[in-house]
Amino acid sequence: MARKKSNFRWVRDDDAADGALSPAVPALPEAEGEVDAEDGVRTRPERKEHRARMHDLKELTNRIAELPLGQRQALPLDPETHAEIDRLAHAQGPDRRRRLMRARLLLAQNDLDAVLEALGGTTAAVTLERRVVSWRTRLVSGDDTVIQAFIEAYPSADRQALWGSLREVRADPAAMPRLSRMIRETLKQA
Repeated sequence: MARKKSNFRWVRDDDAADGALSPAVPALPEAEGEVDAEDGVRTRPERKEHRARMHDLKELTNRIAELPLGQRQALPLDPETHAEIDRLAHAQGPDRRRRLMRARLLLAQNDLDAVLEALGGTTAAVTLERRVVSWRTRLVSGDDTVIQAFIEAYPSADRQALWGSLREVRADPAAMPRLSRMIRETLKQA
C-alpha cells in the first residue's frame, strides 16, 4: 500500500464495498445520452452525431457573430451569451478560436429553437411589423370597404383618427409614419 496523498486515498479492491469509490475520489459527471429501458444504463451519444451537432452550433455562432449589433441584441439569448458573442465579433487570430468555442458552448445552453426562429425573421415584432405594412398598404390604396374591414377586424380602432390620418397620407405621403404608428398601436391592443 502506498502513502496517502492529498485529495486521493488509495483503496484496495477488497476494502471497497461493492467496488464503490472512496468518498475522497470525486464522482465523474454522467455522460449525455439516452437511458436504456431494459437495464437503466445511460448510453453515450454517437460520436458522429455529437460532432455534427457541434459543427452546426459553430456555424450558428459564426452566423450570429457576423450580424450587426442591433440584430444580435434582438436575439433571445442570456446576457452572458450576448457578451461572449460580442467579444467573438471583435476577436482576431488565436483569440477568435477560443472565443468561438466558448460562445458555442454558451449558445448550446439557450433555447436554440427560439434563436433559429428569431434568425428566420418570425419573431413577434417582425410579424407585427409585417401586419402593419400590409394593413397600411391596403388602407392607403383601398377605398371605404377596406377601411370598414379594418374597423370590423379591430373594433378598438379610433375611427375618426384613422380617417383623418388616411386623408393626410393621401394628400401628403410624408404623414405615413403617423398612420403606421396608429395601426401598430391598434394591432397591439387587439
